[in-house]
Amino acid sequence: MRNLIVSSLVSLDGIHGDPQSWVGDFFDQQAAEESLAVLLDSDAMLMGRNTYDYFAPRWSSPSGPYLERIYQMRKQRDHAVPPGPAHEPAPRRRHRAP
Repeated sequence: MRNLIVSSLVSLDGIHGDPQSWVGDFFDQQAAEESLAVLLDSDAMLMGRNTYDYFAPRWSSPSGPYLERIYQMRKQRDHAVPPGPAHEPAPRRRHRAP
């Protein structure tokens, strides 16, 4: 049996959306080291649609140990999208490092 590790950026008041817009002041060197340690100890990564779409262009030409590790890992993207006419279904795709 495998362990599932959930790693998420959430503010004290419960904000979790669009972390690249607010996390910069709080994601210090220690947080980066701990996050990288979790990645190095993992063999796959499950991401939601927005997270996958955000990281996909960045890991295609990784710079630094964090993005290099994400590039190397097996990745799965959640295909769930809210119902309604404003949303198009996400294409089913898997990214595997060479």
